[in-house]
Amino acid sequence: MAKRNFFSSVTGLVILIITAKVIKSMTQATLPQITFLAEVNFPTG
Repeated sequence: MAKRNFFSSVTGLVILIITAKVIKSMTQATLPQITFLAEVNFPTG
């Protein structure tokens, strides 16, 4: 029983880490696009 609880908690932790990494990579990919769009729409000189 304890083994199953440990396994489920580890699985939840792994899912959290993967989700965090995916979100981080997505934001890193979209940040240059956002700044590019901002430069095009609102030229800062």
